Amino acid sequence: RVLGCTATAYRADRQSLLGLYEKVSYTYGLRQAIDDGYLVAPKCYVHYVKSVNLKGLSKRAGTDFPAEELDKILKTESALHDIAQLYHKNHVPGKQAIMFCHSIKQAVLMQEILSDRYKVKANVVHSKMPVPEVKEAIKDYVAGNMDLIINVGMLTTGFDHPPIAECYIAKPTKAISKFTQMIG
Repeated sequence: RVLGCTATAYRADRQSLLGLYEKVSYTYGLRQAIDDGYLVAPKCYVHYVKSVNLKGLSKRAGTDFPAEELDKILKTESALHDIAQLYHKNHVPGKQAIMFCHSIKQAVLMQEILSDRYKVKANVVHSKMPVPEVKEAIKDYVAGNMDLIINVGMLTTGFDHPPIAECYIAKPTKAISKFTQMIG
């Protein structure tokens, strides 16, 4: 007998897990976990960044925006400064935050702007960093030495740090699975 468990209810590639398993025996949704007291209901604030216009992106089959085109928009000076300003205006001092960026370059530029202009203590983590550097950056953040950790695809699954009070998603996505993993 094989038991398959997942915390990701939706796959970005829209492939069903039922090909691997005979049936879904039990599901436990986010709303039920919140109602049962296992999760805290999020307070969500949506801010539209005027300099990030996704209407011009090419339409192609798939579950998300074209990566290269999205990256070009998110690395513009105006988008970077608008996102940094939103963080600055909305961040509650003394609270820890996490920011999800689309690309390494966007994350590094975001950290530079937040550090230089707003004196935010932030670390960046991404998949191209040596593992010891990633571990050190996360350790520094978890110890409370950083207000913000900016990441690119590193802290979407398996990262749990209860003191995080704010989540900034600086990478638009159409994939419900990615979005759920980020806010989860």
